[in-house]
Amino acid sequence: MPTIYSYQKHIDSQITRELNFPTDANGQRLGAELATVGGITYVTLPNGATLPSQPAEIAASVLVVTLDAATKDAVYKASPIAKFMERLVDGHLAAAAAAKGYDSIISACSYTGAANQFQAESQAFVTWRGNVWAACYSVLDGVLTGTRDMPTPAEMIAALPVMT
Repeated sequence: MPTIYSYQKHIDSQITRELNFPTDANGQRLGAELATVGGITYVTLPNGATLPSQPAEIAASVLVVTLDAATKDAVYKASPIAKFMERLVDGHLAAAAAAKGYDSIISACSYTGAANQFQAESQAFVTWRGNVWAACYSVLDGVLTGTRDMPTPAEMIAALPVMT
């Protein structure tokens, strides 16, 4: 399972000390900064990743944490990664609607209220959109609870239900 850490960045007039992330065999950084809330920065590392040694200025503040509900909510609201993933999913929904000739997902969902030739397809979009957002939030919740690794954009899209 992934691990969530908290720490305090060290910032003075000459330098900022941040967490040193582990890297893979290709030198790629493993893990992601989720958000900073109330001066505490939260990061997630994938399963099996181990933190390297840390700058002396922050080493004592680095802790393995489990986010309580209030902190999880605050981290989610402040997280640029969560916002990015939401925009990614929104774009996925828009692309699916455009592929069927609608100008937006909202337009695709707007024909359900009255009998018309688009009503069945519109209802399918409404159901699918709800299922997509539920899956998106489930993935993000898994990241924030430490039960799943941070997905790449492609992995996030692959985790979403398919429009049928």
